[in-house]
Amino acid sequence: MRLQPLRYEYKSYNAMGIKSEGEHVGFGAQAVQKIIPEAVTKNDKGYLLVNNDPIMWTMLNAIKEQQKEIEQVRIQIRQLRASHQERPRSKTIKSNQLNSVN
Repeated sequence: MRLQPLRYEYKSYNAMGIKSEGEHVGFGAQAVQKIIPEAVTKNDKGYLLVNNDPIMWTMLNAIKEQQKEIEQVRIQIRQLRASHQERPRSKTIKSNQLNSVN
């Protein structure tokens, strides 16, 4: 994943006037802007603001794509198991036939 979450705290007297105590988890606006530019806007003071909705929809679509890949891999595994189960049987039959001849 190209976006890495980070932990941060707002300064008591920050330029945005955000009143918040404690630690937060989120993404850096500059990092988000490079990957999902529609999720970042600039306010009248020039600060970058992150809108989480486009991030959430991008992540949801990525999960859907990943789920499709998982399903394809499951199908391949089933096919491989089926072909693998057929092979030993034929060897066993030949082995049994050889044993009955001796």
